[in-house]
Amino acid sequence: MDMGKISKLLKWGKKVTLKDANGKVLMDAWLRILDDDALDEAYRDARIASAALRAEMRDPESKRYKDDVDRIKGATKSECIQLIKAARGSNLTSEAFSNVVRPDLPKMEEIAVDPDAPTLEENERLDAAIDKINEDYATAIDTYVEERQAVIDAELEAKERDELFEEAKAATIDLIVLSAFIQRVLDEKVWRGTFNDAKYTERGFDDIQDFLSTDSGIKDQLREGYNDLEMNPEEIKN
Repeated sequence: MDMGKISKLLKWGKKVTLKDANGKVLMDAWLRILDDDALDEAYRDARIASAALRAEMRDPESKRYKDDVDRIKGATKSECIQLIKAARGSNLTSEAFSNVVRPDLPKMEEIAVDPDAPTLEENERLDAAIDKINEDYATAIDTYVEERQAVIDAELEAKERDELFEEAKAATIDLIVLSAFIQRVLDEKVWRGTFNDAKYTERGFDDIQDFLSTDSGIKDQLREGYNDLEMNPEEIKN
């Protein structure tokens, strides 16, 4: 692939017809998947925003703390445990991938008499062997998560409510910040990837604040459009 084709890939996108709440067409916009540099900027700016939010939510005098953390003051022991488990749960799968060794996949030379000219049956056997290893690995990941979750459950049940409440406050902050970070990443992608023309030369927004101040219905249409680009790359058209 020559450089011209590579640069063209960075402009893959699609047209989105924006409508008002009554279904009336307002205008067309074009969305483009971000290149690596723009993607790095999107995540960096989202992390800056999430760090600021985390600092605010850890300040007992802040409005966010009073609105989102103080509201769990009356949480029961069971409710505290659920909050803690929800916050820890997002890390369990990552922990599993770090601790469960993925077996090496079989190679054709281990299956075929002549690896350079394998028969159809030998190809089928290799496929079956690879599928079996992948299935066993997925099962091992699930088993690790289940076993670790059981250990965590036992540890939490053994603690008193007041001790759990302190953990629940931290868990509440983690959950809210993570949710805000995920949303901010998408918004950072959308404003950078929105254009007013099919050649992707005229940006639709000046910056993140310009995007965030836009009508919520328009934002949701653009978010849905960008998510669709990332989830369905085979449908992307220039």
